[in-house]
Amino acid sequence: MKTLYTVQTEELTTLKNQSREKEFTDIKGHNISVYTDNVDTNGTNDSESYQANSVYSTSTRELGTEIADSISQPSVAMTTSTEGDYDEEVSPESQSLWKNALQRIRNQNYLRTSVNQEVDDAEASGNSAASTLANHLSDIGEALSSKPRIEDISECKLQQMLAMLSKPKLQIFSEASTVDDENFFIIPNYNKIKPLVFQKTIQAVIYPISLNEPHRFHSWTTFTPAVCYECERLLWGVAKQGLRCSACGVKCHEKCHELLNNDCLQRAMQKTMRGENEDAAQHENIMRSIEQRMRVTENSSKDTFDLLTDAFGYTKEKLDSVKKEVKHLILTGSSKWSAKIDITVVEARGLAGKDKSGTSDPYVTVQVGKTNKKTRTIPQDLSPKWNQSFSFDCNNSSDRIKVRVWDEDDDFKSKVMTHLKREADDFLGQAIIDVKQLCGETDVWLDLKQRTDRSDVSGQIRLKMMVKIEGEEQNASYHIQYQILHNTLFNYLCERNNGVVLPDAKKQLKGDEMKKFPMFFEGQAQEIVEEFATRYGIESIFMAMTQFACLTQRFICKGDAPPKSVSDLLVLINSHYSSKVGQEINVSNFGKDKFTAVLDKLQFTLKKNLASYKALYPPTEEKLLELQNSIGLLTSIIFFRLKVLQQGGKNNKQPLSAKPIIQERVKMCLKTTYNYIYKNLDESYRQVTGNEAGTDENRVDKLSKLVTLILMEIKEDTRFYAPIFKQFIPHSDLSALTFWELFSEYLKQELVDDKEYYLSKIETPQVMQLQNSITFFYKNYIKDLPGNTAPEYPKWFKPFVDKYLKEKENNMLKSILPKALDQDTFQIDEKSSIKHSSSVIDIFDNLNALYFSIVKLECPLHELNDSYHRQFCETIDCVLKEYTKRLAQRFESGQGDIAKFCVVLCNIHQMRDELQSLYGTMGAERLDIDARKILEETQKYLKVERNTLITEMIESIKISIERSIRDIKEGLRSVKNYAKRDEYSDIANPVMEYFDGVFGILIKGTYEAVRKPLVRRIWKQTLKLLENIIILPSDEVLAAGEDLQELDSKQSQVLEKMLEGLMDYFVKSTGDIIKIKSLQNMPEMKELRSVLAQYRKTTDTLIKEFVKQAGHQNYLATSDSQGELHVQVDIYNNTIQDHWDVTVKVVSASRLHFNTTKMFTPFVEVNLIGPGTSGVKRKFQTSKKNKTYSPLFNESFHLKIMKPNDPIDYELQFCVKDFCFLQTDKLVGVVVMPLAQIQETGSIQDRLNLSRSLTLDRADKNILIILAQRLHDEVAQEFVKLKRLEKTDII
Repeated sequence: MKTLYTVQTEELTTLKNQSREKEFTDIKGHNISVYTDNVDTNGTNDSESYQANSVYSTSTRELGTEIADSISQPSVAMTTSTEGDYDEEVSPESQSLWKNALQRIRNQNYLRTSVNQEVDDAEASGNSAASTLANHLSDIGEALSSKPRIEDISECKLQQMLAMLSKPKLQIFSEASTVDDENFFIIPNYNKIKPLVFQKTIQAVIYPISLNEPHRFHSWTTFTPAVCYECERLLWGVAKQGLRCSACGVKCHEKCHELLNNDCLQRAMQKTMRGENEDAAQHENIMRSIEQRMRVTENSSKDTFDLLTDAFGYTKEKLDSVKKEVKHLILTGSSKWSAKIDITVVEARGLAGKDKSGTSDPYVTVQVGKTNKKTRTIPQDLSPKWNQSFSFDCNNSSDRIKVRVWDEDDDFKSKVMTHLKREADDFLGQAIIDVKQLCGETDVWLDLKQRTDRSDVSGQIRLKMMVKIEGEEQNASYHIQYQILHNTLFNYLCERNNGVVLPDAKKQLKGDEMKKFPMFFEGQAQEIVEEFATRYGIESIFMAMTQFACLTQRFICKGDAPPKSVSDLLVLINSHYSSKVGQEINVSNFGKDKFTAVLDKLQFTLKKNLASYKALYPPTEEKLLELQNSIGLLTSIIFFRLKVLQQGGKNNKQPLSAKPIIQERVKMCLKTTYNYIYKNLDESYRQVTGNEAGTDENRVDKLSKLVTLILMEIKEDTRFYAPIFKQFIPHSDLSALTFWELFSEYLKQELVDDKEYYLSKIETPQVMQLQNSITFFYKNYIKDLPGNTAPEYPKWFKPFVDKYLKEKENNMLKSILPKALDQDTFQIDEKSSIKHSSSVIDIFDNLNALYFSIVKLECPLHELNDSYHRQFCETIDCVLKEYTKRLAQRFESGQGDIAKFCVVLCNIHQMRDELQSLYGTMGAERLDIDARKILEETQKYLKVERNTLITEMIESIKISIERSIRDIKEGLRSVKNYAKRDEYSDIANPVMEYFDGVFGILIKGTYEAVRKPLVRRIWKQTLKLLENIIILPSDEVLAAGEDLQELDSKQSQVLEKMLEGLMDYFVKSTGDIIKIKSLQNMPEMKELRSVLAQYRKTTDTLIKEFVKQAGHQNYLATSDSQGELHVQVDIYNNTIQDHWDVTVKVVSASRLHFNTTKMFTPFVEVNLIGPGTSGVKRKFQTSKKNKTYSPLFNESFHLKIMKPNDPIDYELQFCVKDFCFLQTDKLVGVVVMPLAQIQETGSIQDRLNLSRSLTLDRADKNILIILAQRLHDEVAQEFVKLKRLEKTDII
């Protein structure tokens, strides 16, 4: 299909005026402007084509404007096909000449002589169209001769200029030999039809039908059967059966007279012309009446005739000539109308069943005027096919074709009723068509409708109709003539008013098929089209569709037709056809295909405009309203296609709603906008750097600027365009998502494909800043979009983030950390409060800054975020360990200085606090488990280092504390009388005097949090030294005879009071940072008190406690077995002698382990241990067995336990020894058997495992130490010796 267009040079100027220019941020002093031009796209079924656009600077735009203004020659018509080929109107040679000239402009060869040569070549071709193109070249040459260098205009803009000059444009009227369905205003033989239309219009205006004489009805009695002219039913009654016009003789029911047209004079004149009226006077009166009406109309409508003359382009003489001819035709009656109508009744479907069998015997009657014809009957068929044709002669254009379907009833009753009523058969439905609605050949399905409210009808009937108007067979139909008239008036008024001017008032059109339509014109023009339509039977819907087509063409070609007016008109047309069930648009005289073509062109234009809405509809109130109206018009078109044209669905390419179209076109515009921004930015940076893209060092900066410009566009879309598109699409979301997808592709290309370049050439802080900008983009505009998935961009940035973190770590280790340490003076100002360590603050300021740089990334990928946190935690661990190491090195130089100890401890404590705070900031338990482990290990490391420093500090003052405690020990020797109240205080003076200086330094040089554990450690150390030196002297102290001193009860009590005084002193001297209860509840303190209490107990009591707690702890069993001892023990309660008899039988020993080079002579020693054994025999031994490791003894011993003692307080200790002549016997193994475990049974026989020594707990050892100090107590010394037996290896 070919489409006729014309090149209108105003489009270039319109494009310039409508294009949106938006100034963005300056880059390196160069203004960056985004200029959006039209995008040329085809419709849904056509191939998509996009015209390249350009972005240029202010000076370039001025030059482009001057060039556009210079192109002002008349338009050049050309014909293009869908493939883009040119036909003979503009030859390929001419096109080549034009392109060659443009190429010379590109090459800066724009001398006037060169352009003139192209003009001469074009004129020599002998083609008028080529000459017109040559004139364009000449004008452009003149414009360029005084302009700056053409290189300021980009290649893209030159290409656009070429496309604009060759862009096809719809022509409103032209001469054509055939009618093209897509060109809905191309009229065949237009020049021949135009005078006829002018004549018909003058005829309609000079004698308007709207002023016709109404019928003069009066009551009438008939003596023969008569039928109503309107409903064609019998006039019943004895008298005054109906109404009759005294002028034209038409008869009707009284209820039907208001439905007849006011055509009394026409009917009367037609009757007279046919000779049916013989009254000459009446005929003369009719002629004078018509002539008078024409004269009055002519005098009162001079402006109307002038309007017609100017619109058609005729002279006044031509108007007078046509008036004279028209008057003659009207008065002579030559204007009578007659036509031949051929009707074919093809078939019907879905008829109602009227017979008892559920079927019908249908036939059809067709009536035109008073002529009635009938088809044959099809028995028992609800979808009959007749295919019968009928011909009718019609002399009145107001007649109607009445098609009725009946069910034939062939019985006697029906025949009688047929004779009386003429309607005995069952009524199946009817379809009534005005003759004036038909034009040419029509094939249509019509719905069968009711005749009365009680009618039960259904189904459709198919008719083929051909109408031939007598005398006008060669002329265009009245509908085509009306189109010419309407378009002529429309175009004339648009040119005169410099645009479309629509009336505000609305007109109520006649007929039950339509409601209200807007008035098409104002004043005389509206009266003209109404009179023409009334006279020649032009339907109101046809008039509305013609107006819609005119507005559509004006909107497509000029853009000055308000989209809302077009949309409102389409809505009314839609409501008209939507109320008609079936295919009534197929019988529209406008033509379904032609109206569909109008919609196609309009839809294509709207889609094209939407694809460049940012250029055509800049964010002003007027343009945004126009955009909203355009969207409303597109929606109306889609709705019309669905409801009226029945387009859309699976088997049709038309969409079911406007949403996919709008979304597609908006996305096109967004993509174009992005390309403009990118090309503009790229070109600007090239001008700044002078390098090709990809080699300059400003690529990161360019990416950042690109993000900024994109965000500006998104904000503009959200603010201005989103409210307009919100009914159809989430525009702001679509805008953000489209820009994001396009930018992501470019970003991936930069960071992934050219990663090595960025890693080696670009500084990582710039890349981090770029990622922050992209993160802001994603977080605020993309993250919460429905269906959004995790982005990929953080993965592209990971190498750069890793590099950045590593660089920061190295910088802190090599630069920041040494500098921070140098600022620490390690001095305490006694006049001021404790100072914060500047080194720790500096380090953690840098660590916090580094962490917040990671936080600012807001990485949406959890695995990457965890990776960054792990790497950051490793940096923390490395920096703090290095800092602690350097602190330790500085501490070594000041070892023994408590003040420096305090400074170092405060630094470590402050690091732990800052680390804990940073840990909480990072999310604490929400952190990745690996990162959390790293920080926990770092915290443990700092704690260990702190404790190590505290230990070293305690060790540094240990000698001084020990010296003070030895002074206390010497003071204990002089204790005479416990009654002295403050004696314990005097004894503790040496320790208190020393700690006064220590605690003074601690209070001034440490935080409470540091001081508290330090004081607790000092207290523990003090208790430990008291224990080792005085209370529980170690083995070394016991071995030194001069230091050996047994505490008596008085001294132990003094020591208890002294400890209480020391506790109170520690609490008060350290600033009450520690509670006295916490010192009292310390295990070491409780143990010392318990030991001091034991000093006041007897030996038997201590032995008794030892036996009980040793038996309870089951200390006998060991894993290092030295053999087995088979014994049998019996206990008997001798009530007569009031004691307990204990019989011990040593049976044998086996598998003894003993290394010796001498003869092995084992024997067993049995000891009874318990209270009250000082006056009884408590030690027994067996005979010696030579040279055997499994000796057999079978020896029994009898022991006594005197009452009131109980066996539960006693135990048997078996020692297997090797006899050594003149030497101390060697221990082979030892084992203990508590008698408590055999008291209930009274007897036991068991094999006991021998151990190298007895396993003792701390309480047991304390008792042994106390008893060991009782040198003059034989039982105590013997007990200690037994419990400390230990096997020694002998070779």
